[in-house]
Amino acid sequence: VTVTVIVPTLTATASPTTICQGNSSQLVASSTFDYVPPIACGAGPAGCPFNSKAVEIQVGAGNTFNTNCNNSNANTFGSTYSSYNNVVQILYRASDLTALGVGAGNISTIAFDIVNLQASSSCTTNIASGSFSGFQISMGCTNATDLSVRQATPVQVFNPKTVTVNNGWNYFSFDQGYNWDGVSNIVIQVCMLSNSSSTFLTTGNTRDHTTAYTSMSQNFFSQSGNACYVGSAGSETKQSFRPNIKFGLCQPKNIPLVYSWTPTTGLSNPNIYNPVASPAV
Repeated sequence: VTVTVIVPTLTATASPTTICQGNSSQLVASSTFDYVPPIACGAGPAGCPFNSKAVEIQVGAGNTFNTNCNNSNANTFGSTYSSYNNVVQILYRASDLTALGVGAGNISTIAFDIVNLQASSSCTTNIASGSFSGFQISMGCTNATDLSVRQATPVQVFNPKTVTVNNGWNYFSFDQGYNWDGVSNIVIQVCMLSNSSSTFLTTGNTRDHTTAYTSMSQNFFSQSGNACYVGSAGSETKQSFRPNIKFGLCQPKNIPLVYSWTPTTGLSNPNIYNPVASPAV
């Protein structure tokens, strides 16, 4: 058994560091006990750091799902024929998350609720589980409020692999986290390859909820070697519904810290993290 002890650090800074008689300096104390949320979107750590807490929120609670398995409706999982790839983009607005009481943080997991796994184009062959190869997830931030135009998802958070999904909530723990700035809208891209040489492959329909805007798009192409290929010679479906989703993200623990500066002479308040120092000669 290996036990790793993480010792928090404490730093104190002054600005300016040199002052003349009668002037003041701003002191600031900071500690690695404090989780500082990201101020910009981009690649983040896998999992939550020790000084944060993992929080799970669910966006959407709809109970509808596609009953069509032949690509005429956008599906997050499948609707792929042999030798085809499947690319889905889903938009979640910042307001969807902030309305649930969370702010900027590192996203480390997502989950989708699958209700209807099928193995035939007629949607009559129910299966308990299904696999998808080349499955990968990438994310990006955007100012766009809908998916009328395809969006960039520059950070791959879930590396390509074969996954097996079941009916119910399916969780995907990221290989690399994604820092969300708390104000930008989030685009999630899910890609996969065909997983069989049969005419029709596994389809996984998710529980969905409707939106007042285009929030989901799907492309599928005859490109069996590139799961995320998007070209001009394919079909695209846009929808005003999207899957219910669970986000796992890191948030501050908000542990109250006790500050005590010494000596106290000349300090505006010796028990706050940022007193003003006005030393007297």
